[in-house]
Amino acid sequence: TDHDRDLCQRHGAGRAKHRGENVGYNVKLTAIDIDTGTVNRFRLACRSGKDALFKFRPFTTAKDQNWVADILVNHRVYFSRVSELNDPYDLRPEFVLAGDSRDPSLRARILQQAEKTFRAYRPPYTEAWIAGQLAELQTIELVALAERAGRNISEIMERDHPVFCLAGNRESAPMWTAYADQHSGLCVHFKSTAGLGNDHVFGTARRVLYRPSRPQIPLPLDIDQNEMMDRLALTKHQDWSYEDEYRVLTYPGDDFGIVRNGSFGTFDVSALQGLTIGVQMSPDNVRLVLDLAHRHIPRLPVWQAVRRQQGYGFDFQTVM
Repeated sequence: TDHDRDLCQRHGAGRAKHRGENVGYNVKLTAIDIDTGTVNRFRLACRSGKDALFKFRPFTTAKDQNWVADILVNHRVYFSRVSELNDPYDLRPEFVLAGDSRDPSLRARILQQAEKTFRAYRPPYTEAWIAGQLAELQTIELVALAERAGRNISEIMERDHPVFCLAGNRESAPMWTAYADQHSGLCVHFKSTAGLGNDHVFGTARRVLYRPSRPQIPLPLDIDQNEMMDRLALTKHQDWSYEDEYRVLTYPGDDFGIVRNGSFGTFDVSALQGLTIGVQMSPDNVRLVLDLAHRHIPRLPVWQAVRRQQGYGFDFQTVM
């Protein structure tokens, strides 16, 4: 539908465009036209049936509390660089040759794709630049090319594409343990329903895939753009599946409903949906959270996680 297309174009879901900036096969992620028929492949939060996504945070130290206050008072969130993520393989796919490095036809395919990519880029490269790149591709060792591509893409993702990570549910005990200081922290609820206003930017967060093996990017790049994005930024090892993660992806020059300033992004106040307090939060900190929620305009609803009397898991009682 036109709504699907507008939603995706406004918020940047599923964008990827290959740009070979040099023989290291840099990949430039930029805006492209969206085919409505591919919308469901984006795994948008707003199409998942979820009303909210969750950011788990500690709330023990003054630094922790200031971080949460920044979200609730200044409506700012922090976008993490690749080097700051806790999974050392995250956003670091493996580049591999799609064939035998000794096969002349493989080099021919790489050359053909590289020239097509160079000539399609706007603003256009000069003929001299294109000729120089193609000449180097004629002689470079292809195994070395794949290794360089991996290094280059890591640098590009680090520099240009920080991410904001959210969880798809608040029920996971491991998430409370790992990201909310042993259940003594909280989670912030962000609205994830469909719409075109800035209050719905988190609805275009994309669900992460969990796989048993590391994602691979073939050279030449003979996968489509959405698959490229999945392998670059939206695939993790299956051991992380308890996170039920969704990601807001960023693109240079596109604020997609969040105004970025360095590593921080400011969002519309209406995107906040509430707070859940961890089962182990101290009474003093509970009072601090309730005060923040009460002073927020509009006032934020607050829930408290409580242990179930039978079996494992939590119930969530309304506090305010």
